[in-house]
Amino acid sequence: MKEPSTQTTPEDDPYSELLWGGDFDDRQEAELERKNQQAQTTQYADVLARLESATAASDDLDADIMVLTTPGIGLHWRNGDWWYDCSVGRGKVAVSAYTGSIDAALLLLPKSTDTVKIGATVWVYPNGRGEARLWCRVKDDDAEGGWAAGNVPGNPGLPANTGATPAIALCIAALKARQAELESVSNEPTV
Repeated sequence: MKEPSTQTTPEDDPYSELLWGGDFDDRQEAELERKNQQAQTTQYADVLARLESATAASDDLDADIMVLTTPGIGLHWRNGDWWYDCSVGRGKVAVSAYTGSIDAALLLLPKSTDTVKIGATVWVYPNGRGEARLWCRVKDDDAEGGWAAGNVPGNPGLPANTGATPAIALCIAALKARQAELESVSNEPTV
């Protein structure tokens, strides 16, 4: 006696079209992208919560930040100072010390463009804690010097972001700005 087929057909599940060689229509593609952005927003919230409660630099947090901010990478296991990315056969991957180095944390800032410049001001306190505030300059030919003050998403200026170290404070500020950019894209209406 032959077993009944358990194979899904496109009629049973609209997303199974991909298994059958079909394509998503624009609506399905937009919905999938929205769900992916929601999941990434949740990941940002988790990493930010861990950064805000961190008491010192952390290799594990550095790896989580790298996975969050580097498309297509998945760090699976660690051996000494190296992480291994088995998702695309890259092998060894050096992870930047974002939580231990202001220079590395600066790499997390949203990218500047010809019309928008983003930077950071970082304070170091005698107790070792840090504070960071992002700033933005927008190209404006009418402004003195050709640049005017602007707002960085997720960092309206006050209050500053604080952390156990200056690098951690800067990581928090930069990731909040990236999260705000992501949320503004996911909140755009779809057709």
